Amino acid sequence: MPADKATENRPFKDLINVAVVSELAARLAAVDDDFAEQDFIAAASDGLLDLELKDRIRHVAGAVKTHLADDFPTAARHVVACLPPPLQSTEEVTSGGFMIWVLCQYVQDSGLEHFEAAFAAMKELTQRFSCEFAVRPYLVRYPERSMAMLHEWAADANPHVRRLVSEGTRPRLPWGQRLRAFVADPEPTLALLEHLKDDPELYVRRSVANHLNDIAKDHPERTVQVCGQWMQGASKERAWLVRHALRSLVKAGHSGALAVLGFGPAEVAEATLEVTPDRVAIGGHVRLSLRLVSASSAAQQLVIDYAVHYQKARGTSPKVFKWRTCSLPANEALSADKKQHFKDVSVRRHRPGPHRIVLLVNGAEMAETTVTLLAD
Repeated sequence: MPADKATENRPFKDLINVAVVSELAARLAAVDDDFAEQDFIAAASDGLLDLELKDRIRHVAGAVKTHLADDFPTAARHVVACLPPPLQSTEEVTSGGFMIWVLCQYVQDSGLEHFEAAFAAMKELTQRFSCEFAVRPYLVRYPERSMAMLHEWAADANPHVRRLVSEGTRPRLPWGQRLRAFVADPEPTLALLEHLKDDPELYVRRSVANHLNDIAKDHPERTVQVCGQWMQGASKERAWLVRHALRSLVKAGHSGALAVLGFGPAEVAEATLEVTPDRVAIGGHVRLSLRLVSASSAAQQLVIDYAVHYQKARGTSPKVFKWRTCSLPANEALSADKKQHFKDVSVRRHRPGPHRIVLLVNGAEMAETTVTLLAD
């Protein structure tokens, strides 16, 4: 069921708590006569609240390992037997998802010597809470067997299983173990994505797009090639997938990615970018104003972005921001304004000094200006 507002506002780590431990204990005790319920609760709860999220997951999974049977295939059968029913749709969120994450972690840590039992368990677990992290050590340890199984799962009737095929093999999955073999050579996973590019579920197609976006970080030309092929005769659903897959390359102004999406070199007779004011305290904001005059006798599709070159301890580092995507009629002018904030955030601390701002149109630098940030 969807999480309530109180749950949504809680730190994720708080969703692994003594109540979750107790529920998991009751479920395992119900299917395993030898499971020492109270001993497990005591062990899993000891020091739990002092830990951050992933350490809490590992801590409780360690207690699961200690209190289930030493024989992993037997223990895995108990894990599957204790699960709630599978999710009925891709929109549904299980109320016990973080409890099931503990069981995914248990399979990840304890099942590596038992490939078949582990994959059977992961297929059931991922229908309640994604096993995208748990499957990754198996891809490293058993690359051929794992990929063969995932090729089968790409045609599974359950969309959560199909999504795992894409999400679990992402080379640079956030929070997940990096799959260095796929970072170096994406061809094995591209073969999986080929099966999934027209999946009926957006839930699966979004994962495919994110996977391609991962590949683009290391193999931009190959990603553009694949997306170009996929755009031939593409449905609107597949076209959306391609646009989402190319988002980072488009933001970086990659000409090939822009061409796949129908954005050729911009024909501009005049381009200006102004900033007001040109000096602002850190924490404040400025207004950016652009003007473009077409030099084309036909309408042009434009992707308009801008890059702020932030001051760093050594040199500067550009960050590209989206402005707008639009059609510029033949021989006409376009003007637009936008606020740009310079507030410190968790991922960016501002430094005083000049900051170059560059206007990007279909990936090409068209104009620039400078704003000077002042210390508070």
